[in-house]
Amino acid sequence: MEKPLRILHLEDSAEDSELAHATLVRDGVVCDMTRVETEAEFNKALDDRDIDLILSDVSLPTFNGIRAQEIWSQRRPEVPFVFLSGTFGEQVAIERLRAGATDYVLKHWMQKLPAVVRRAIRETAERVERLKAENQIRELNAVLERRVEERTAELAAVNRAMLMANLEADAERVTP
Repeated sequence: MEKPLRILHLEDSAEDSELAHATLVRDGVVCDMTRVETEAEFNKALDDRDIDLILSDVSLPTFNGIRAQEIWSQRRPEVPFVFLSGTFGEQVAIERLRAGATDYVLKHWMQKLPAVVRRAIRETAERVERLKAENQIRELNAVLERRVEERTAELAAVNRAMLMANLEADAERVTP
């Protein structure tokens, strides 16, 4: 059985959150969605939950998605962050993507949400794998550099010993 995606949804409308969840489920995305409305709830959810994806509205009565993105970028930047909003101008979208958001979906195009979520999860998994591979390469390079340094030191010691032996042999030949 497929493990459900754990989605944190910053949204003041329970109906919109239910619609987003239903849209994902209807398209075969197995997920558990936790809805929060306030900055305190958002911070607590970041602390208390394993989260695979964050969906965020832009405008809420006491909090906003831009502030949520700032918090996310400091605390959980490894988690994909997708804006899901009814009001999202092109300029704001560009600014939010430049600030690190994974993507955005307008609520009136909710049918695009499953594809965006799948892509965000896939790209995150690929990035994690790439980072693991890069870390392994760095570790192997460090080991290789250490071995080269050790071997270089060993060869230098052997060369010094051979030089000393040659000097002693030359000195014995010269001395009657």
